[in-house]
Amino acid sequence: RSAYEATLDLLSGKYPSTEFAELRPRIVYDRDTGTLTSRPGAQRLAVTSGGAIPDRGMFTVFLASSADSEKPSRVGELDEEMVYESRP
Repeated sequence: RSAYEATLDLLSGKYPSTEFAELRPRIVYDRDTGTLTSRPGAQRLAVTSGGAIPDRGMFTVFLASSADSEKPSRVGELDEEMVYESRP
């Protein structure tokens, strides 16, 4: 519960240091009542910014380099789920 509330504090502008001073709060969090309210522009930001988590995880596959070649050759990509399921 404390990690959740700490995250809400960050989103509402209560930052642990001045390093984050240039960030703008995205919500209004009232700890007393437990209510969350969005700030102007927060909806647009949430819809247009996908965040850092990709829709799907892809792993690039390279052919191991030999003595003749300087860098490995790219073979293709594997889906994250396929990589996970093929583990021993």
